[in-house]
Amino acid sequence: MEIVDLEEKYAGNYFLCLEDWSEEINTFDREVFLDWGISDALFIDGKQIKTGPPPSYNKIYKKIAKKVKKLN
Repeated sequence: MEIVDLEEKYAGNYFLCLEDWSEEINTFDREVFLDWGISDALFIDGKQIKTGPPPSYNKIYKKIAKKVKKLN
């Protein structure tokens, strides 16, 4: 498998596609919310990343790209 950088002009489409493929979870149901845990958090390698307000797609992309570069 080859890992390549996602060009900025395609980033919006990529993340929109991920939203379309993701399962819709109704977190208004308390039991469902407790099963899924934190509803608005970013985890990389099992560690919660403190981002303050909801992070932009660009900020998420940069954090993941930085971690991937360390793997090489």
